[in-house]
Amino acid sequence: MIRKKLKSTSKKQREREKSFREKRFRDREKRFRNRFREKRRKIKISELNNHSSANILLQNLFPGLLEVIGSPQPILAIVGDDIILPCHLRPAMDVASKIVEWMRPDMKPRFVHVWYSGQDLVHAQHPSYKGRTSLFINELKNGNVSLKLSKVRLSDKGKYRCFLSLSDIHSTVELGFGKSSIAQLYIYSCT
Repeated sequence: MIRKKLKSTSKKQREREKSFREKRFRDREKRFRNRFREKRRKIKISELNNHSSANILLQNLFPGLLEVIGSPQPILAIVGDDIILPCHLRPAMDVASKIVEWMRPDMKPRFVHVWYSGQDLVHAQHPSYKGRTSLFINELKNGNVSLKLSKVRLSDKGKYRCFLSLSDIHSTVELGFGKSSIAQLYIYSCT
């Protein structure tokens, strides 16, 4: 009887301690977020113990540090032309071993081109783009993730998005009209 009581008390005590630790962590996290909203850029991690852990996404800590830049103007093309949808990182960094995804959100499957850890993933690509897209592989080391689209078709007209995954940093760009960054691909047929 005494053992049972001790066991249940210790379980309740452990739950209270866990709740207390979680509250302390939430409070530290809230203070941490507020400091970054106030544009303080120094990082100080304190009060960590064997019950604490921290997952930090660099994109949240350093907004604007890494930019994905697309074309500020619509891309114009003529049916049958080869075109380039420009996109690059600033500052330049090597993305050859990372994930680069070009997609059209209005399509299923949405992937126009996927580069994954050093190779093209053609099985993920929309069938209408097979054999017509490529990245400038030698330029990936300089942060150039522009997409070459060959033999443009009328069905290629639409909005394109370039998505980059760099470690735990995810950056998205929608190419196109100035600040909205949505790229419209206008296709003209000369018949």
